[in-house]
Amino acid sequence: MSFGSDNEDDGIGRAVLLAAWLVAISLDKYAVFLGAVIIAWQILKTGKLQLSGLYVTRPVLLLIIIGAISGGFELRFTFWDYMRDAILLLRVPLIAIVSALIVGNQMSERNFARAIVMAGTFLAAVYLIRYMGMGGDELTRRALQTGVGRGYVLAVFAIFTLLFGPNLRCVSFTSILFKTGLSAMLMYSVVASTSRTLLLLLAYFFVAKVWIALRAPFGFLLSIVVGVVAILSFPPVLEGIGRFVDSLGNPQLSSFIGELVASDFGSFSQINDAYRAFEASRGWETFINGSSWSYLFGQGLGARVDLGVSVVLGAQSANLTSYTTVPFGHVAGVTALVKFGVIGFLIYFWTLFTLSWLGPTSRKPFFSVINHGSIILLAHIFLTFQGLFSTLNLFTATLALASASTTLLHADAKQSKLATEPATGQPCKNTTKALSHA
Repeated sequence: MSFGSDNEDDGIGRAVLLAAWLVAISLDKYAVFLGAVIIAWQILKTGKLQLSGLYVTRPVLLLIIIGAISGGFELRFTFWDYMRDAILLLRVPLIAIVSALIVGNQMSERNFARAIVMAGTFLAAVYLIRYMGMGGDELTRRALQTGVGRGYVLAVFAIFTLLFGPNLRCVSFTSILFKTGLSAMLMYSVVASTSRTLLLLLAYFFVAKVWIALRAPFGFLLSIVVGVVAILSFPPVLEGIGRFVDSLGNPQLSSFIGELVASDFGSFSQINDAYRAFEASRGWETFINGSSWSYLFGQGLGARVDLGVSVVLGAQSANLTSYTTVPFGHVAGVTALVKFGVIGFLIYFWTLFTLSWLGPTSRKPFFSVINHGSIILLAHIFLTFQGLFSTLNLFTATLALASASTTLLHADAKQSKLATEPATGQPCKNTTKALSHA
């Protein structure tokens, strides 16, 4: 495997370390402890710490402060619930700090791409081995998710790198046959996962190729996406969408939308068919029935949503474990309202902006596309998953890429003020033109 020449080649070692970190946080939810070790080692070695990752996750620290104060006022939540929420939130800046620390300030595009391809390929292979070992096509979608995994998001980033990398500032592979074969394997792992999220992300990358070619401002696109996500987080809006979709009389569309939007929950069957919407509706009731303080600042860390019924959830269904309360729901905006109130809700979604690059078009568009894809996916996670509380590899790996790419884009912007061309080597010319004709 060979990438094209790059005037900022800082060696393969950093790429291997980044790939190992991405694999670790994708396979093991406890890999954040590895991150703590990396941070401690850096402090002991240099006496200081690269804080780029902390800078882009400052809103999360503010949420922790708000949640800790509000949760302390309530006093009716268990200590474990309180600490669990705090640890899950602290995980976000930790992952961001380690990711920024690994890439440094001058990691080249080709080494960043190497890391993504190495990690994506390894994870795709792991997924396919598990998939074939457990019966593959004979498994139901639920069995795939709980037994094999939900598919690994880095495979999608790797596909984009392999297919479009040559047109994104000198990132290239010498063997078309090797590149095509590897892309096919990665694509098979994505399709086999039956993950609609991964397929949507892949579709986004095709759109991003055109978006950058047109030099369209990403900040405008991100503002629209985050605004829509925030609005759709409110159950009253979801209920209106549900009624509209039902009025169309399309069973397939109603079934697909029904997983997210609220409807009439008069039976366990209806709750099961639209559980995310049921969770959101119960969370909304918890929020509107709170005090004046909780309207503004929430009920704090440790707050739970009372479901009103006993429900068997997800992977725990094999053990027939039922729940009457949940610490956070799948519609993350409602969780933010319950725990942090209206003030925290706004801060919660502002996290997406701090993790993104909203500056002028970068000299290194590969970093920009990876960053934009990460933010679009995080916005999706904030709507249909547990947001900042999620333990899915889908979230942790995407967060790592968002932090790493933002760090590199900030560093590149600073360097571009000092010189319009790199000091050594031959830069690629007409990057946007090459991308538009790919």
